[in-house]
Amino acid sequence: MQLDGRLRAVDGAIRDALLHCASIVSRDPRIRVLIRALTFSSGARWHVAQPVPVEDLTWPALPPAGGYTDLGAALREVSGALGALPEDPTALPPVLVLVSDGEPTDEYQIGLQVLASAPWGARAQRFAVGIGPDADLAVLQEFLGRPDARPVHVARPDHLAEVLRAVWSGAHQAAAARVGPAVARPAGPPRSDPVNGIRPVRWERGTPERARAGPSAAIDFGTTYTSAAVRDAAGTVTTIAFDSGHTRYPSGVLRQPGGSLLVATQAEAQAAMHPHAFEPTPKRLVGHETVVLGGEEMAVVDLVAAVLRHAADEVHRQHGRGLPVVLTHPADWRGARLGMLVDAAGRAGLGEVTLVPEPVAAAAAYTSGDSVAVGALAAVYDLGGGTFDAAVVERTDDGWRLAGPPAGIDPLGGVDFDRLLLDHLGDVVADRKPEVWAKLDDPPDMAWRRHRRELQREVRAAKEALSAHPAWTVYVPGAEESVTVTAEDLERLIGPLVDRSVELMVATIAEAGCTPRDLHALYLTGGSSRIPLVHRRLWDALDTEPRTRADPKLVVVTGALG
Repeated sequence: MQLDGRLRAVDGAIRDALLHCASIVSRDPRIRVLIRALTFSSGARWHVAQPVPVEDLTWPALPPAGGYTDLGAALREVSGALGALPEDPTALPPVLVLVSDGEPTDEYQIGLQVLASAPWGARAQRFAVGIGPDADLAVLQEFLGRPDARPVHVARPDHLAEVLRAVWSGAHQAAAARVGPAVARPAGPPRSDPVNGIRPVRWERGTPERARAGPSAAIDFGTTYTSAAVRDAAGTVTTIAFDSGHTRYPSGVLRQPGGSLLVATQAEAQAAMHPHAFEPTPKRLVGHETVVLGGEEMAVVDLVAAVLRHAADEVHRQHGRGLPVVLTHPADWRGARLGMLVDAAGRAGLGEVTLVPEPVAAAAAYTSGDSVAVGALAAVYDLGGGTFDAAVVERTDDGWRLAGPPAGIDPLGGVDFDRLLLDHLGDVVADRKPEVWAKLDDPPDMAWRRHRRELQREVRAAKEALSAHPAWTVYVPGAEESVTVTAEDLERLIGPLVDRSVELMVATIAEAGCTPRDLHALYLTGGSSRIPLVHRRLWDALDTEPRTRADPKLVVVTGALG
């Protein structure tokens, strides 16, 4: 890989794919997956030297590249490792995934011959992905070794995650076909389709913790934005105003040259000048130990703590110290993820915290002051900036609890909608001014990085405006012209993703042992849930009118306080 920014994007994509693979393995007792990884630049080196069960693997950050692509050396090293494997007739063929963004700089054909001569090398399932304009797809085709197979080409590293998830899913399906039908488990995670990023979880019915009585504060750590609220002695809940009076702030974190961290709007303001030191969505990293920012490895828990500390400092400034704190979290977080969230809270100075699942908080917000019968069921559809979550909750004597296994799709949210709309604009601009779009798509310097960030803001504003207007004009910085997009354009682009979320909502309701007719209500939360297409597709699928708030982004944080 040629640039630090690309390495970070590839790191994120691989981590995402490994989580997806681990979720598949957790649901299939027939198959065990061991992971090794090798990098190649000037020579080839083992990155994960020994086979590690995928569910135990913490992906280490990729090292800086040296400008070479010694594919032949890598293939010879892999062949040696495969040659050391025992000839076990019950073992499944290994899966080889080659990812490259350049042309080979050594005698790769010799490496291919050595790989083909190794028994396991010849039998291995092979996948190849090329990144960017310099990837040599003809060489990747040779690696696949089959005329009917084709390498996958992605324009940028941030498009890699979906491809790798599909690779794991395809490899699992092939393996499952060889080992025969699975043995049914009497209890455990939902049987939803694990393909395409759907997050299965192990679930047990129970009553989650609730906010303590009396004055308290809540923080909703979101994928793209974070918010906070306070409940006073009279029980009145108010949201905290941050920079410029906004009730939420960006969750991004930037590492400064000296090692200190900037968060929120300050981090975003510096991101164009230090793009490789900026992490826009640290919530997606929860569960991983480290990430590389600005060329230095950092603990993910410290990034999360920095985001939480920003909220805590404002709560303390406006309402004083000593308030008990409630933290919300995705309903499917367990074990290491919740442990990291609690650890980050401690590092942020929050002390002991109460944890409340996000769908439980959302239901509480919608029914605050209402009389809802004990045992009533509600579905919660949470479509935020980076993830989608679905859950069914049940009314109890003192609040709500999960009534069935929650599910989610990560990534799926407003960020993905922005990317699709940006790609659509890119097609238009590339036809008119291809040299301009090439610089906007892969900025060569700071000026063009600023243009790209400005364009991303324009695209986000257009997406939000198209929820209320039939058309919107987007200014394209650097091109010095504008492009008009319509609500119809947006719905065509995001329709398949919205359909995936609705299908998972339907499946989650069924997993809870109920039907849409059994629901007291369907509650929507998350900023992207305001999109009219979401309402229409949900109403059509469930024959239930969705309920939403004027600002669905604040539903969870206010509901967390009961």
